[in-house]
Amino acid sequence: MPSKRPPGYDPLAFPPVAVTVDLVVFTVRDGALQALLVRRGQPPFRGAWALPGGFVQPEEDLLDAALRELEEETGVGRQAVHIEQLRAYGAPGRDPRMRVVTVAYWAVVGSLPPLAAGTDAESAALVPVKDIDEGGVRLAFDHFGIVRDAVAYIRSRLEDDPALAARFCPPEFTITELRRVFEAVWRTAVEPANFQRQVRKSGVFRRLPGTAASGSLGGRPASRWVAPEVTASAAAEAFVGAAPPDGAPMAGAAEAVESSGSLGPVSVGSAPEAPAADLAADSAADSADRGDGAPPPASPDSPPRVRFPRPRRRRRPAPPDSGGGG
Repeated sequence: MPSKRPPGYDPLAFPPVAVTVDLVVFTVRDGALQALLVRRGQPPFRGAWALPGGFVQPEEDLLDAALRELEEETGVGRQAVHIEQLRAYGAPGRDPRMRVVTVAYWAVVGSLPPLAAGTDAESAALVPVKDIDEGGVRLAFDHFGIVRDAVAYIRSRLEDDPALAARFCPPEFTITELRRVFEAVWRTAVEPANFQRQVRKSGVFRRLPGTAASGSLGGRPASRWVAPEVTASAAAEAFVGAAPPDGAPMAGAAEAVESSGSLGPVSVGSAPEAPAADLAADSAADSADRGDGAPPPASPDSPPRVRFPRPRRRRRPAPPDSGGGG
């Protein structure tokens, strides 16, 4: 319940400061990590690409404002996203209109509905993160820095919390679909047989009875998997409308971006049907783990191996510090 203003307190005695919210919404399409952007329909930066977002209303909570702006500007409803708070950006001059502090969120969309721009957005579209990274798509305000931080944080988070990858897949997925999430987020190939073994040993994912289709070229069908932790969490989020924001302080993600040399925002979306070659690679790894086939030989040019952490009660990795904007 809001507290009453103290007698004699004059808010106009202080310089005006506005609060906004911005969202970095990721998805994986056609094997590439993509971010949801809107084209601004009003100044400043009219016609430029920007993150969905806007001003927080006087009686509105931050998370409610973020979900409202996302739906108004893109047509993506709150039931479609997993959302968490990233950090605050408050560098003087980041917005030419006035002093504005923005609270940024990152979100994952498992199945993206049709986009429908509204309010002050002219259009909404998915844009490959690589295009943002390489300067092919310029963003308004300090939104490039926000995307950069979100990419770094999710890369680090995925390494510590592999169940996060399941949020980018259909509810039931193959090892190939899961591996593609890691490859899209980290922007590097992952060695299939090693990845299969890590999924099996992690205890994070559960194999379902039965198998998925084997593809047009035949071969051993791939197994289907779920992430019980994510399935239960998604059900709870659907009940309340959205996941609660992560209130942990944020630190250390920017260094991951500097070392990687690129943006790698994690993304989402329903993965397309796995090609037969990928299904065959997963089936070969299946056979190797059961002992009824030889594992593929390693070579000096093999993609990097993945090692999942052992399941444990852990403290969630902190996003970047909440200093000035990027």
